[in-house]
Amino acid sequence: MKKTILSIIIISLFASVTIIAQRYNAKGPRLEQIKEHLNLNDDQEKQFNDLHFDHAQQVVDMRADIQKNRLAIKEMMTNNEVDEAKLRELSTANNEIRGKIHSSKVDMWLNIYKMLNKDQQEIWTKHFAAMGDGREGKHGKRFNKGWNHKGFNKGYGDRPMQKRRMLD
Repeated sequence: MKKTILSIIIISLFASVTIIAQRYNAKGPRLEQIKEHLNLNDDQEKQFNDLHFDHAQQVVDMRADIQKNRLAIKEMMTNNEVDEAKLRELSTANNEIRGKIHSSKVDMWLNIYKMLNKDQQEIWTKHFAAMGDGREGKHGKRFNKGWNHKGFNKGYGDRPMQKRRMLD
């Protein structure tokens, strides 16, 4: 009897976690789902894919540059050879690259919007209005929680300093 009840609880827990994970995907609606809702014709689908892949390629290259800069900062810190000018330069470069990534995303969004008809544009804007400004995915509320009016780094007191991301 106890084994049966335990088995039912485990199966229920597993099923509920699976359903929740599928329903609340942090990345929002998948690209294929959006394309289905838009009901694109063949020409539009090709343009959509081209715009998406061009953007993705640019982002991969820019993120690689950020990682290289982070590695240079880490090497500088590890060797205890901190060059103030170089550190500022690398940090500024990473901020500029992040801005370019955001601009590239906006450009892609606008280019896709321009190729759609009025009905498709309405669907496109509804999908992305629900996603907010894009920060809910990776960091979401957890990230913003640390910078609220109650104090710097609230909520991160249990994390050691070494695990925090700094200087990037």
